[in-house]
Amino acid sequence: DTTPPQLITTGDTTRPKVSGDQLVLSFSDTGNLDADQAHKPANGAFTVLVNGVANAVTNVSVEPQAKTVTLTLSTAVSHGQTVTVAYADPTTGNDANAIQDAAGNDAASFAATAVTNNTPAPADTTPPQLITTGDTTRPKVSGDQLVLSFSDTSNLDADQAHKPASGAFTVLVNGIANAVTNVTVEAQAKTVTLTLSTAVSHGQTVTVAYADPTTGNDTNAIQDAAGNDAASFAATAVTNNTPAPADTTPPQLITTGDTTRPKVNGDQLVLSFSDTGNLDADATH
Repeated sequence: DTTPPQLITTGDTTRPKVSGDQLVLSFSDTGNLDADQAHKPANGAFTVLVNGVANAVTNVSVEPQAKTVTLTLSTAVSHGQTVTVAYADPTTGNDANAIQDAAGNDAASFAATAVTNNTPAPADTTPPQLITTGDTTRPKVSGDQLVLSFSDTSNLDADQAHKPASGAFTVLVNGIANAVTNVTVEAQAKTVTLTLSTAVSHGQTVTVAYADPTTGNDTNAIQDAAGNDAASFAATAVTNNTPAPADTTPPQLITTGDTTRPKVNGDQLVLSFSDTGNLDADATH
């Protein structure tokens, strides 16, 4: 056997990959890698860059039959970081300490090579936060539909069996309680919509409060996909987007008042009207 091991750079399971502080290199060869741990390459033969910054190798392990070389890094790689690895064979000959096969053939040096970062994202421990600002995102109501929007790194819990109880919310309209009859969670939109027992009228003042069942993570609560509960919140102002009722009252001629009753001056006769809105300004009407 005079063929040296070849670094594999393709394939989901065989190309260079890292998870945390473990970086694995896979090789192809007609035989196994050298099983003698005294022959493994020196830590300093490898250059690992994480987001362009050197990350020292503290240990090298060789798995002969699996034909892998595992590097232990001084600092664990984080999810999403960019990683490369390079290797320098000590000499052009067959060395005592190198990546080599059982026949002693040294793997060739290789320049900086991309490493697949399989480090998982950290667990989501951040609860959803109620958004209280922004024209489209702050709490708002129209008729009997009150919408709460939340910010979160993930979606809200999509399981309708986990939604909070109607009684967890206190809605006051002009200071009087308006019971919540249904709660709907839109997971991707990160909204919670409350259906009120009585529709809100235009111009009324509305607040909403929420009580998380316990200080832990509950089965039924406003929560994200990871199960983190949104915190309770006290009475919070709600923007009332309920439209004013349609104007069905006709203008009324005003017949009293020195300045408002019908009056004439020369060829100009002026009639004044009372109305909840303006008169129609369209000259074609």
